[in-house]
Amino acid sequence: MRKVNRVSTTQALENKRLNPLATASEAVKAWKRFRSPHKKEIRESFLREQEGLCAYTEILISSSRYGCHIEHIRPKTGYPELTFEPDNLIICSLSDTDLRTINKEEYFGGHYKRAFLDEEKFLFCTECNVNEFIVYLSSGEVFPNASLEAEEIKKAEYTIELLNLNSPVLVHKRKQWIEYIDGEIEFLESSGLDVADFIGGLLEIDQSSGHLQQPFISITQSRFEF
Repeated sequence: MRKVNRVSTTQALENKRLNPLATASEAVKAWKRFRSPHKKEIRESFLREQEGLCAYTEILISSSRYGCHIEHIRPKTGYPELTFEPDNLIICSLSDTDLRTINKEEYFGGHYKRAFLDEEKFLFCTECNVNEFIVYLSSGEVFPNASLEAEEIKKAEYTIELLNLNSPVLVHKRKQWIEYIDGEIEFLESSGLDVADFIGGLLEIDQSSGHLQQPFISITQSRFEF
C-alpha cells in the first residue's frame, strides 16, 4: 500500500467542484447521477497515475479476475463536500458485481471499509507512505512495523483492520506472489544467472498503458531491497 501522488483531474470533476455539496443525501444522489463516461475517464486517468495498481492492495487490476471502482477515501456520506475532489478519489479493486462472487469476510479495501472512518487513526495513502508503517510476511499476511512508535502502530493496526488487508483473498494472492519470486530467485542463483535483471523486470512499466506489469510492487521492493 504505497503512496498515491494525485496530480491529475478531469474536466467533469472540475465542473462539479464549483458547487460543493452540503449533505450526505445530496452527495449520494449527485454521485449516482454522475455519468458513466465521466467515471470511466476518471478510472482510466487515475489508474494510470497509480501505475495500474489498486491503491489499497496493489493488486494489478488489468490482470485480476476482479474489476475496480472509484473509491472515496473520506466517505461521501460523511464528507459530502469532498465527493468530487480528486485528492479524495482513488481506484480500488472489487467492483459491485464482484461482491456477489465472494463471501463478506473476504471483502477488502473500500468495499469492506464502506462509510466507516476515523480520520485520527487512518493512514491516508494520498498523504503518507503507508509502506513505512507495515511489513509483509512470507505467509502473505501484513502486520504493523514493530519498530514504529506506539501511536503509529495503532494507526497501522486500525488501517489494516478497516481495509481488511488480511482478507483470505489477499493473503492467498500475496503468498502465491512471494512463493513465485522465491522460486525464481532460487533457480536463477543455482543456475548462475543474473537475479537483478529478473527483479528489474518485475518493476517495468508498460509504456503504452503506463501500468506496471506485475502486482505487489511493495512486496518485491521490500523483500529484495531493490
